Amino acid sequence: MVTLAHAKHIATLGCSNSGNLTGNSWPVILADRLNCTLTQYWSNGAGNEGINIEKFISLASTKPDAIFVSLTAIARFVVSLNTATLPKVDLGTDGNYYNNNMYYTINPDNNIGNLTRMGYKCSKETDQVLFTMIATDYNSEFKIFHTISTLMHIANSFDVPVYMFSWFDDIESQLLKKYPIWNKTFPYESYLFDNAEMLLRSTKFKPASCGHWYEDAHAYLVDTQLIPKLITRQTE
Repeated sequence: MVTLAHAKHIATLGCSNSGNLTGNSWPVILADRLNCTLTQYWSNGAGNEGINIEKFISLASTKPDAIFVSLTAIARFVVSLNTATLPKVDLGTDGNYYNNNMYYTINPDNNIGNLTRMGYKCSKETDQVLFTMIATDYNSEFKIFHTISTLMHIANSFDVPVYMFSWFDDIESQLLKKYPIWNKTFPYESYLFDNAEMLLRSTKFKPASCGHWYEDAHAYLVDTQLIPKLITRQTE
């Protein structure tokens, strides 16, 4: 495993909480703390599959010293849409577009309105099917373990270290207790901590009106969670 004290380049991936919407976010601050260059990929409203798997492969192929993944809400269900024309967008911070595909995150409500605005037909029956797809134990509990295993496999294939933490959910502390069979494959050495959102809400920091966090909260997350956990993993 690469000693990050000597790292020159890190890459990061996540949803909008890994982008700089309200000031520098944790990827920028972490790269600054490690004195590294940064490749920062993030996607608004993204789930852990679909667009993020594609972006992870792209990041791994550049062979950074490490990739850091902020796992987003595990119940988000993302589908790829066939899109004839796409806007010109930045490679990594491109919202819901990547590699000539458009991705849509199915919501508990208003899929009809969202898809209609995007130029797609969506009936009430289709909306009900979409909701049924996300309202399952597979989607909200089991799927994340397969996704984590997939990320680890890709990282190992490229011989790139990967570190993960969960932004919204208690994957290690709750789901693993509920489903101990996943202990056999869970990458404890690469998983840093659970539920960054809850950690920040328990502090003095207040989120912006959009629900994202300001730079001081991200700095707190890096200094009290990411860096200490990294040091622990590096010395284990």
